Amino acid sequence: MTPRTSKSGSFTPKAKAGGAWLVHFGRFAGAAAAVAGVTIVSLSLGAWIPSSTAMIFSLLAVTLISLVFGTGPGILATLLAAAAGAAFFPTDRVHLAIFLAESLIISIASGIPRKARDKENKIRVALEQALDSGALASWSLDIRKQVYTYGGAFEQVFGRVHSAEVDEAFWNSRIPREDSDQIRAMIQKAITEVSAFEMTFRFKPDDGPLRWIALCGRVHCDENGIPSHIQGVNSDVTAKKNVELTLARAKADAEAASAAKSTFLANMSHEIRTPLGVVLGFSEVLATSPLSAGDRARYFEIVRKNGQLLASLVNEILDLSKIESGKLEVDFGDVELRTLIEDVRAMLQLKATEKGLKFEIQLSPELPERVRSDALRLKQILVNVIGNAIKFTEVGAVMIDVRPTRQNEKQLLEFEVRDSGIGLSEAQQARLFEPFNQADASTTRRYGGTGLGLAIAQRLARRLGGDVALKRSEIAKGSTFVVTVEAASAAPQARSPAALQDMAKNFSRLEAARILVVEDSEDVRHLLRRTLEEARCQVSEAPNGLRAVALAKQGEFDLILMDLQMPEMDGYEAIHALRRAGYRRPVVGLSAHAMATERKKCLDQGFDDFLTKPIERDVLLRRLSSTLAKA
Repeated sequence: MTPRTSKSGSFTPKAKAGGAWLVHFGRFAGAAAAVAGVTIVSLSLGAWIPSSTAMIFSLLAVTLISLVFGTGPGILATLLAAAAGAAFFPTDRVHLAIFLAESLIISIASGIPRKARDKENKIRVALEQALDSGALASWSLDIRKQVYTYGGAFEQVFGRVHSAEVDEAFWNSRIPREDSDQIRAMIQKAITEVSAFEMTFRFKPDDGPLRWIALCGRVHCDENGIPSHIQGVNSDVTAKKNVELTLARAKADAEAASAAKSTFLANMSHEIRTPLGVVLGFSEVLATSPLSAGDRARYFEIVRKNGQLLASLVNEILDLSKIESGKLEVDFGDVELRTLIEDVRAMLQLKATEKGLKFEIQLSPELPERVRSDALRLKQILVNVIGNAIKFTEVGAVMIDVRPTRQNEKQLLEFEVRDSGIGLSEAQQARLFEPFNQADASTTRRYGGTGLGLAIAQRLARRLGGDVALKRSEIAKGSTFVVTVEAASAAPQARSPAALQDMAKNFSRLEAARILVVEDSEDVRHLLRRTLEEARCQVSEAPNGLRAVALAKQGEFDLILMDLQMPEMDGYEAIHALRRAGYRRPVVGLSAHAMATERKKCLDQGFDDFLTKPIERDVLLRRLSSTLAKA
């Protein structure tokens, strides 16, 4: 192959206009001189030679004028010669008619190829100007010899490479195989059908990112109608293609988001209506039907559980809304890590036990005792991720490893959550952390939920300087998730002897204090009992508000520490019952909800103070001692 480039000259519009004027003036002057010459010759010949001979000379002159100057001057010469012939040979009308017809035919016919040449020249000049403008790279293929020729703005379209360096290896190394196969097939089809063709293909230049190149060409035939060569052009349409791809992606994303939200609304309708129907139905039964004490308690528990489910759904939607709008606040502070993890374990242990799953949390010996983070949001992340693992695991185990790690000079906490659950396909993994999405519709029908848990967990983790990621997953074999949060170690609180004496003095109010701990989680009750007994308190326990009200009426307690969310009777119902019964001793509310609105609600309902989980030992003892001092 012998490639080459061709460059055409360029000129300014003024030069072009001036040149065209000179050309037209020259043609006009030449035509006028030729016509005058034909007239003079005709008149001179008419005086000395026979009419037939004179007209033959005139016919030759007309033909020459038509070929040189075009159809118009040829016809004018014909008419002048005919007029001269009629003047000298008025009786020879036959020769005159023949001369006139032949001259007109010659004048018109000789102008046709000239017009074609003019049109071809105009097209060639326009093409050369377009190529020189830097927009197009031209090429041609000699079909018989299989030789390519390149020209135009080749380097601008294909990068910093001279067309002389182009061979088959050049194209094969820069055009994807599927695109090059398509180009060959398209050109072969065009040769067979003698037709035009066009397509867009990808091209990877040596000096930049991937480009999109437009290709168009046409097959031409020789005088025998056999395809002889192909002419074509290329242009860089990367910007246009990127816009098209961006618009296509945006449209696909918008359609997917619309479909996801429609599915979410349908799921939410089901998720909300189901517990709402249960609440309304059993409320009517409780209000209108005679029931035994056992049935009444059971129905109250059903209403309570479904009411909590409704609250959970609403909280998830509100949390996501705050995160997406950037209005979710995080509150960094010192966190007792082991206490927080134990609280999470206590919250989820019952669900795992009910399903017969092995549930273990392994703590690294290098784990710091205290870290800087947002305790409430960290617990929310862990409950969502670990709760998901338990929900989608029917048999086997859910195991959690907690360890410190470092990444880019940041100190992180890593929670690796492994389950033996249903697993995820590659398609399900791709949309796992998108809001309103679950694995598929059957997952929603079987396991319930809104599909917001993981999306919320991931966004919260990122607000805490980490992430939630899927490490591995296999259908029917389970999944492994990794939760990371930034958590610099917090130094243990160093206390001077004087501070310890002040604390002992403050905590002395707790010595021998009779405290009733009301909490539905046995593990949390055990933790609170141990902490309070170490402060020499006398501790009693109740698993729910109903039992707490009964015990408070039977005995004298200096203080009641009561969870807000419990079975049979929650903390709010219990405080109302106690205050109506005339109980005036201090009652401290305990909740995992740390929002300011929850604290205000708690105090407005009749509690004396409000504490949030997880509870730090010193904070618990100090607040309880302060409450007793005010009583």
